[in-house]
Amino acid sequence: MKNYQTVIGSLFIAAAIVIAGILIANSIQAGFESLRSAVSYSAELLR
Repeated sequence: MKNYQTVIGSLFIAAAIVIAGILIANSIQAGFESLRSAVSYSAELLR
């Protein structure tokens, strides 16, 4: 019975790691898009 508890716990931890990775990847992508738009805006101002 304890083996099943360990497996279920490991699955929950694995799912949490995957979800955290997706959230971090999305936030990094949004940050770089914001940075890109800021650089484009600055280039327009300098022109």
